[in-house]
Amino acid sequence: MEWLKEDALSEINALKLKRLSTGKEVIDLSMINPDLAPARSLLDRLAELSIKPGNHRYAVSRGVRRLREAFTLKYSSAFKTELSPDRQVCVTMGTKDALPNALSCLRGLGYGNTVLLGSPFYPGHSSAARLAGFTPNFFEIHEDPQGTLASIRSALSSHPGSVVLTNFPNNPLGTTVTKEFWSALVELARSYRSFVLNDFVYGEMCFSSGKAASLLAAAQNDDPCAETYSLSKAYNVPGWRVGALLGHSGLVELLAHLKSHLDYGIFLPLQLASAAALAAPAEVVGATLGAYQARAKTAADCLTRAGFKVRQSEAGACVWAQLPERVRPHDQRASFALARNILAETGVAVSPGALFGEPWCGYLRLALVAPPERLRDCITRIQTFLENKEEGRIGALTSVQEAL
Repeated sequence: MEWLKEDALSEINALKLKRLSTGKEVIDLSMINPDLAPARSLLDRLAELSIKPGNHRYAVSRGVRRLREAFTLKYSSAFKTELSPDRQVCVTMGTKDALPNALSCLRGLGYGNTVLLGSPFYPGHSSAARLAGFTPNFFEIHEDPQGTLASIRSALSSHPGSVVLTNFPNNPLGTTVTKEFWSALVELARSYRSFVLNDFVYGEMCFSSGKAASLLAAAQNDDPCAETYSLSKAYNVPGWRVGALLGHSGLVELLAHLKSHLDYGIFLPLQLASAAALAAPAEVVGATLGAYQARAKTAADCLTRAGFKVRQSEAGACVWAQLPERVRPHDQRASFALARNILAETGVAVSPGALFGEPWCGYLRLALVAPPERLRDCITRIQTFLENKEEGRIGALTSVQEAL
């Protein structure tokens, strides 16, 4: 557990807290923590369920059947995938709970010592792999899906019998893949006796069509694949901590058994309100999707004018941008220092590219958790900071103490 002592964000987080405690402004675009409100109908349903005394008893660790059925109905209607609520769904406390526990179960099922992650990777995926006792290795995510498949094939040839942990729609890239991509990846998994686990948290947040392609739509006869799903982003309820592992019946059953040793399930009113959310009219998610799409365009346009190279998001809730070459850091230390300096000088917190892997030091990720006009202001502040830095009007800051 030595790696738990590592905390690359400790100084940035300390600076955020220090600024807030001294009354200074912090606009936090470093974490995708939705600022949009849940639909009023969901809040009303939660309130109604919460005042019933019987709903405050222990729940069910694998999730009440009404919620498991709601997940299968969502997958049937939105992703054209038929699942069994009894064999192929285990409710989890979001993907933060689902991934490390599912990976621990996959170790129990004999899937080696290696988890293959896409590069750039979401930091929580690396943590989940290490918590489960796996060693992370990497494949490159290309703009061309065939390039990504070739990279995965190469990684699997060196690590057969491993777990491929994917994240499409992707954070931080905002890229999506097709059902044909998933079919090819499932075939690779069969060939290399490996398992594919997809984090599908942005499945309902595809800008072109609303719904992304699910890995499970390409699976047949309990193929070696599963998916984690969460209500956090599409329904603006991250604090509810409601998600699920879906797919491979052997993995689902083992996870449900593991969770029976770990917890008594999510607060029952949250489970039942989440079932109502999954069955809600399309406009509940549609309003959220429209807001993020508008924000993504605003941020991409502003960053491009500021000299960044921006990969236009196809889905999700963030923008991935390469810094102008003249101010681009070239190692991890400089990447984190730049993010810290931006916060110190502008009050805007962003995620440094190095957080998503060493090759990405020259990038920033901005979470789209502010209205368009606020995002414009933040990017203008960052642009001004970079111009002042280039002209030598801002010195190097090496610690939180110096920043303050």
